Amino acid sequence: MRSIRLLMIAAFGVLAPGAASAHAFLEKGVPGAQAKVAVSPKVLELTFDQPLQQNQITATVLASDGHKVASSADRGTTMGWTTLTVPLPVLPPGAYTVTWHCSMGLGHETEGKYVFTITGGPPH
Repeated sequence: MRSIRLLMIAAFGVLAPGAASAHAFLEKGVPGAQAKVAVSPKVLELTFDQPLQQNQITATVLASDGHKVASSADRGTTMGWTTLTVPLPVLPPGAYTVTWHCSMGLGHETEGKYVFTITGGPPH
C-alpha cells in the first residue's frame, strides 16, 4: 500500500501543471518587439514568465550604430518579482536593439533580442 502511495505522489509531481521551469523566458517587453513609439521612453521593462533575481538577468539597449545606451548594470535598475526595469536616458529618434540573457544556473540559460523604434517627437 505504501509503494502505491509513493508511486502516486511521484506521478503527480511529474504530471502536475505549473511545475517550475529551469529556464526563464521573456513574456513581454515595454517598449516591445517591433514597437514604434513617438517619444523616448523613460524605462525599459522586461517581464519574464517566472520570478528572477537581479543577478540572474542582464539586459542591454544598443543604438543602431552598436553603442550601448543603457544596461541592467546601470544605477537605478530594479528587479521586481518577474519584471526587470532599466532606466533609459533621453534617446533620439532611431532604431534600438534590446538584448537579454538569463542564467538560472546549472547551464539553464536563455537569451534573446528585439528591436523597437523611436519615431520622433519631444523626449520624455
